[in-house]
Formats: sequence, structure tokens, C-alpha cells
Amino acid sequence: MKLKNNKVQQIAKGFVKYLERVGQVDQLAELSKIQQKQGWSKGLDNTATITSCVALKPTEKKAVSQFINKTYDLNPKIKYQVDKSLIGGLIIRVGNKVLDVSLKHRLEKLRESMLYA
Repeated sequence: MKLKNNKVQQIAKGFVKYLERVGQVDQLAELSKIQQKQGWSKGLDNTATITSCVALKPTEKKAVSQFINKTYDLNPKIKYQVDKSLIGGLIIRVGNKVLDVSLKHRLEKLRESMLYA
């Protein structure tokens, strides 16, 4: 991979050479995962937005929170919104990730598949 900034590229090459020298180059993928998580968390402002067609009950909110914690390995502040046009299901937004399991979305996908079949 070619980095845009030569200074950053030199630092990255030096870091990889250091990891090779100390016998830890196999940890590079894990280090990258940690860095992405930390960088992603900062970009998220530690919030998630849950949109549902009706207000969620406390037990449903707890289940959604546990799902986010497990799936994204985060413990963000969660904002809840109601959008009746969803018909059913949820939209979960965490950073630039969107999980749309709403009935509205599924019906749109079904319509598209029927139009282009």
C-alpha cells in the first residue's frame, strides 16, 4: 500500500521493521484492529442512534445495547428516535456503520428485486 505522505510512509516502514526485529510482526493485524477501534470510537463521539417505529421498552433497549456492545465492541451512549414510516424493525447507526433491519427497508428491497427480475 502506498501512503500519500512520505513522512508517514517512512514511519510506517520503520515501525514494521521494528516489529520484525523484535519478533512481533504477527501482532500487526491486532495492532491495526486496536487502532481502528480507538480511531473509530473517537470519530463516533461515543454515540449510537437507534431508530424504531415505536418507542422501545426498557427490556428492548437493554437488548439493543447488549447487541451494540457485543457487535461493535463499544459501550456508546445511545440515542433513541421514533420514525413511524419504518413500519417495523430498527435502524442502528454506529459511526458510519448502518444496520437497517426495518420492514420498510425489506419491502423496498423486495420491490427492487421484483422490478429488476
